Amino acid sequence: MNKLTAVMIFVLGVLTGSLITCTYAKNKYEQIADEEIQSVKETFKRRTKKEPPKKEEKEAPKESKTLKQKYSKQMENLGYADYYISPEKDEKPYVISPQEFGEMDSYDTISLTYYDDDILTDDHDEVIENRDELVGRNFTEHFGEYEDDCVFVRNDVMKADYEILIEHRRYGDDE
Repeated sequence: MNKLTAVMIFVLGVLTGSLITCTYAKNKYEQIADEEIQSVKETFKRRTKKEPPKKEEKEAPKESKTLKQKYSKQMENLGYADYYISPEKDEKPYVISPQEFGEMDSYDTISLTYYDDDILTDDHDEVIENRDELVGRNFTEHFGEYEDDCVFVRNDVMKADYEILIEHRRYGDDE
């Protein structure tokens, strides 16, 4: 066998191998593409007919409101405060940690003072009449939880974070 025949056989082998590889790859990727197209068609068909998804494709059911309400009621019965429950509940003010205070860019940060005689004042020492709406009813129960002399409350309706400092004297008493 001369060199020319050997080169021809080599070139023919390379071409045959390339042709087989190309055909195999084309068929494989056409099959994958057809499966994907079929899957997309089935999905759109289900959406237009509003068929439920197949059992293996079902998503986890979303938590219903009644389940959330039951959980909230159970937490209250166990003695946990409202602020542990999602703030979506009636949009009531809730206690937050010191790290959360001021982290909402669009919220105002406001300092208030709470006196021993159950009076809450603003930074101008004016008595706050609507304190339940601003900071909730139970904020006093949380002094000492994070800090001994301070409680932080978030009011999503008012878009405000309140820092409530305790003053161990009666309102109006001279210092």
